[in-house]
Amino acid sequence: MAPATALLSLRTPRLVAIGGLSGTGKSSLARALAPELGPAPGARIIRSDVLRKRSFGVSPETPLPASAYERAVTEQVYRALYEEAAQTLDSGYAALADAVFLRPEERQAIAEVAVHKGIRFDGLWLEAPPDQLARRIESRTNDASDADVAVMRKQTTFDPGPIAWHRIDASGDLARTAEQARAALAAAPT
Repeated sequence: MAPATALLSLRTPRLVAIGGLSGTGKSSLARALAPELGPAPGARIIRSDVLRKRSFGVSPETPLPASAYERAVTEQVYRALYEEAAQTLDSGYAALADAVFLRPEERQAIAEVAVHKGIRFDGLWLEAPPDQLARRIESRTNDASDADVAVMRKQTTFDPGPIAWHRIDASGDLARTAEQARAALAAAPT
């Protein structure tokens, strides 16, 4: 198919959420998948880290104090994420939500956005060994995420409950993770 024809082909909006502990590569995977989802130019990435920074009126790379991560603030950030996903879908485009989604109610709420819009939802849950996550976090520069190794280690102690999303082994490189994610997204909805 010629590139111009491919851009004009009808692709329906959809909602994809990428969750997992800090350092699993959610944002990298989102950037890799976004151009392939929904109508051109692809899915809009809605990243919880960026929404949090925006709510405090700072640039994405500006570190926030611990108080910016209190439960009430996090709930506001997730509500903003659900609202932006819904607005994106209303405009006819695909939305790709990038957040930890550690709590079952967070995963349920993002899935319900798709249900209310009558469109397909896919959740991708990224997993990798904690030591590898620590190495990735330590190598970050100029990133919107404020999560450090201590935050990730704390996340590993939290019980996320049952996870019905597609489980993706994110221990390899981005190309391998993206290949698994594409296969999950091409499969029949769960």
